[in-house]
Amino acid sequence: PNYMSGTHWATSPAIDCSGCSGNWNLQFWKRLGVEYHYYDHAYIQVKNPQGNWVQIYSSVGTINDGSYQFVTYNIANYVQNNPAFQVRFGLGSTDGSVTYTGWNIDDIKIFSIQHFVIVAVCSLHTKFR
Repeated sequence: PNYMSGTHWATSPAIDCSGCSGNWNLQFWKRLGVEYHYYDHAYIQVKNPQGNWVQIYSSVGTINDGSYQFVTYNIANYVQNNPAFQVRFGLGSTDGSVTYTGWNIDDIKIFSIQHFVIVAVCSLHTKFR
């Protein structure tokens, strides 16, 4: 998307992880297309137990995934004892010189590594505008 003046977010619902402990991962399939980071920006943030958004990914350089890529982030420090954990994907600001696809995200999973139990599968159907 071109000419986005600020960051637009696709945000998960809040997940009660107040009793969560151990090691936790965020996994998903992504196909990202953004121009060089001086012009276009893509982010992933999670909400920590104190209620603050923490950036765990920021695009660097030009990214033009030709196909979906499977990615994993360790988010244990943000999930543990968090009564309102959330994840969000941001796009923007962007310029208008070159058009890329932006975020394409599928099969988001947040799970405990120790127990191999998926506690939440978030389905985000938000368009970046």
